[in-house]
Amino acid sequence: MSPLESQAAGLLIRLMRPEEAETVDAVVAAAYAHDYDAVPGNDEFARRAALRAVDHDVWVAADATSDEVLGAVTVRRPGAVALHEDAASDELDLRLLAVSPTARRRGIARALMAHVEEHARAHGYGAVFLKSAHEMHGAHALYESLGYARVAERDGVWIGGRKIIDVRSYSLAVR
Repeated sequence: MSPLESQAAGLLIRLMRPEEAETVDAVVAAAYAHDYDAVPGNDEFARRAALRAVDHDVWVAADATSDEVLGAVTVRRPGAVALHEDAASDELDLRLLAVSPTARRRGIARALMAHVEEHARAHGYGAVFLKSAHEMHGAHALYESLGYARVAERDGVWIGGRKIIDVRSYSLAVR
């Protein structure tokens, strides 16, 4: 296991391999369609893990025995541009946390989030920051159970100083 990997209850959390990008795309699409009808956003960035992996880290949760990809999350690579325009330089921001509908209730999302939090600490970030659509009640319950606080004053997706999508913001101090 490399220093970038971690293990949790039958899972191996590691960076996505280039040949797994389409599998990750399918997991993300299935996860969001299962609960929310579609992957949030209408852009290629949200739909294509290979595109996200150019400048960001796409972490996968794989079955420790079969290596099947069961979940994924995208985070800012240290030194890279933030995933959210209003993320502070000391916040590790994330997007597109997803777990395959067939792998739910195994603690995969929790394991991915714990990995992101440890990754943030290891790289000197003071907090983890994320945004979530209002209808994602299950995700909100997960974040809140992990200690994330709602940051209502930062709600919305902002581009060029203009709010283009109304979403909830959450943050967790990791120092």
